[in-house]
Amino acid sequence: LGEDGYRLIDLEVYPENGRNHIVGVWRKSSRRHIFRAGMTWATFVDHHATARLDGYRAIDLEPYVENGAVRYAALWERSDSRDKVWKTASKSEFQAKWKEFAREGYRLFNIEIFVEDGRRKYAGIWHRGSGNYRLWMSDGWDGFREKHRSYSRQNLRLVDLEVDIQNGSRRYSGVWQAN
Repeated sequence: LGEDGYRLIDLEVYPENGRNHIVGVWRKSSRRHIFRAGMTWATFVDHHATARLDGYRAIDLEPYVENGAVRYAALWERSDSRDKVWKTASKSEFQAKWKEFAREGYRLFNIEIFVEDGRRKYAGIWHRGSGNYRLWMSDGWDGFREKHRSYSRQNLRLVDLEVDIQNGSRRYSGVWQAN
């Protein structure tokens, strides 16, 4: 698809029949992209720093389990805009960082919730931005749908959705930004 002018902009890694599979969303774009998989968090941070120096910003981060350990796949696109990445084991710390980065002029673009070393972790990618936006975390489907309706009435659009399994039930989190 790259030879036809399409670029991978979103990916999901999922296990099936004992193997990890990657599914992606492609968009027609002339921007250059970088894709890396199989990274530890430290390797991701190193790749991220190098990519930023080379004029790229992160657009997707995907944690997955490989051989019993969490690994990361990531996408970067060529951009003049800056970004930030953050990972923590505390939902309240993640929400505090969301507010801090917002005050600095960054908007959450991608959220990931996953289990690593037996603990729930929260990771995100923030892009430079302004305007109204919202984060809603860890609700059941009905509560999530109601938030989506409410935010849609405020002219906010869903830009990222995360589904997390907690105690056997699905929990939905999302990021909305101004249209």
